[in-house]
Amino acid sequence: MSLGGIILQGLVCGSVLRVLPIARAIEKGRAVDRIEFEEDSFSHGSPTPPTDTDINGYMTDVASVCTIAAYQSVEGRIRARWGNAHRGWPLEVQYLRLLRHAVAHGNKFTIRKSPDGSTGINPKTPPTWRSSNMTSDDEMDGKQLFNEFLMPGDIPVLLSDIRQVLGKRP
Repeated sequence: MSLGGIILQGLVCGSVLRVLPIARAIEKGRAVDRIEFEEDSFSHGSPTPPTDTDINGYMTDVASVCTIAAYQSVEGRIRARWGNAHRGWPLEVQYLRLLRHAVAHGNKFTIRKSPDGSTGINPKTPPTWRSSNMTSDDEMDGKQLFNEFLMPGDIPVLLSDIRQVLGKRP
């Protein structure tokens, strides 16, 4: 696994992942606590290093693509296993669904209830991932996803956790 790098003889060269054991843990489906990124791996020989804004924009773009692709690739399995009623899905899967929607709405949460109330956040059982909770429609609506609610580097860890949730037997 390499994000922005090339794998040569089992080593990642030029990767944004600073700690290669984290990449190996994600590949094997083990939980990881955090991911750190190297800033200088983006220089690609350019005369001036990129600014923090350039790197943050790049990481946000990568995290956005990963979030949408991950959700879309498993949505059919989710619906087949837990049905179409989102509130009946595991809390982590509900969380991923709302992240996907935030990415699709310009990196902002847009929480709207349908007439039957099924698409809003249920404050009694809010979408949750680890210690992060989406407690109510009012709290989340309009909030920026990346760099306010989550950091882009959280996405690989979340997706590793989601993979484990999807692998559990009912």
